[in-house]
Amino acid sequence: MTLSDDAPSCDTGSRRCLVLRAWALLAVLMAAPLVARGADLSVSWGPSVTGHHHWSSAVFAEAATDPWRWREFDIATEFGLGYVRARGTAVDRLDHDVWIGFGGVRASLPGAGAWRHAFLGFGIGVTHGKTNALSSTGEFVDTLGWQDGHWDVMIRHVSNGHLARGPNIGETMLLLGVRF
Repeated sequence: MTLSDDAPSCDTGSRRCLVLRAWALLAVLMAAPLVARGADLSVSWGPSVTGHHHWSSAVFAEAATDPWRWREFDIATEFGLGYVRARGTAVDRLDHDVWIGFGGVRASLPGAGAWRHAFLGFGIGVTHGKTNALSSTGEFVDTLGWQDGHWDVMIRHVSNGHLARGPNIGETMLLLGVRF
């Protein structure tokens, strides 16, 4: 399976455009209760790298619920929308923008100590736009980060985990975020 040379388009009134709008509306409706309940909101941005050291920029907006306790961990659900900018090269088919909508969980250790600000996140995402780095509609979103006060710093990897045919280079990014 290869990718076409043209970026996916959304012509007004087309079936593809209607499906994308329906998914976007569903995502907004699912995230709205989080925002209404005073969810933790954040915006993060930073460099993203893939393949043969091709660099670009990425930005993510996320909403997370208040955590609940499970064994020794604080668990929060989160929803996010991300964007990875196209690179100016057709090498590895990286010349398309990609949008990523995802939902998942974030786990952290509560209490005092050196690890209380660290967190792990795992989510499942849906993409719009394809490159050899993000080549399937379904992608995994893995995050290792540190948060303190209104600041986040994280390493995030987005990839299909070789569960789909075709190229699978993945995107790895270093993001600095602000929490509201």
